[in-house]
This record gives sequence, structure tokens and C-alpha cells, in this order.
Amino acid sequence: MRFGRIAAVSVIALTSVALTGCVFSLGGGDDEKPKVRATDACPQRDQASWAKMTAYLESNKQLETVKVTESGLQYRVISSGKGTRIPTWASTVQVRYQGKLIDGSVFDETKPSEPPAEFEAGGVIRGWQEALTMMKEGDKWNIVIPSELAYGCKGKGPIKGDQVLTFDIELLKIK
Repeated sequence: MRFGRIAAVSVIALTSVALTGCVFSLGGGDDEKPKVRATDACPQRDQASWAKMTAYLESNKQLETVKVTESGLQYRVISSGKGTRIPTWASTVQVRYQGKLIDGSVFDETKPSEPPAEFEAGGVIRGWQEALTMMKEGDKWNIVIPSELAYGCKGKGPIKGDQVLTFDIELLKIK
């Protein structure tokens, strides 16, 4: 009888360790990109909005100070910080930001009177993930995010599908 309890406890302990290993292996290492989830099919695209978004992206990337990454993220360095550290996907960062649609309307921001936003660099939209992992502490950037690096064709909240998002971001601290 005593052996049965020991065996049962051992099996439970080993199973817990194995499951814990599986859960932690899903997250990847500090430098590994988060897994992208598959999305459902997109609704029919508004061609006028799509044309406006495409024209904005084409025009913006022609500006002399704008750099474009392989993914299509566009960014402009407003000012360089004195920091030397660059966040990884797993880093917790503190930022101040303002997010706008291309018509200039603000949809989200950190208020100067409130604490800065704090989150894991890999836990935000792909455009932010990419930008944050290229910035140093103290950097201020303007980023232009194509819809496929933001909320895609479906949108989220006040942001409709196929929307280009622009952000002014200041990376204050990497924890």
C-alpha cells in the first residue's frame, strides 16, 4: 500500500514537471520572435480605404529621413537616446506614446500626467514589436505601421480594418 502512494505521488510529480517544461518551451527564448496566430478570413476589403492606405505608405517612404524594414514597417528617428541597451521580445519596457490614424485623429496615448505605459515588448502588435527591438533606451521614433503589422483587415476597437497606424514613441526604460 505504501509503495502505491509513493508511485502515485512520483507519477504526479513527474507529470507536473513534464507539463511545466512544455508550457515554458512554448514561449521561446529572449531573442525568439513570438509566434503569430492564424487569423480568420478577412471581410471584403473597402477598396477606397485600401487605396488611401497604400498611397500614404508610398508617399511616406519617399521622405528622406524615413527608413523601411523588410516587413514594411516605416520609421524615422526623432532623437537618439544615450542608452546602449536594446530590448528583446521578453523585455519589459516603459514608454510614452501617441497613436494616430493617417487622418491625424488620436486613438490612444499616454498622458504626461500619468505614469508611462509598461508592457512586454513581445506582447504588442507586430509593428511595435519590431520597432521596440531596434530602439535604445531614450530613443524617440515616429513609426508608421501598415495594417498587416497592426490589426490587419479586421481592425480592433476604434481602429477599422486595413488602417495604417502612426505612433510617436519614446522608449524610457528597459527593465
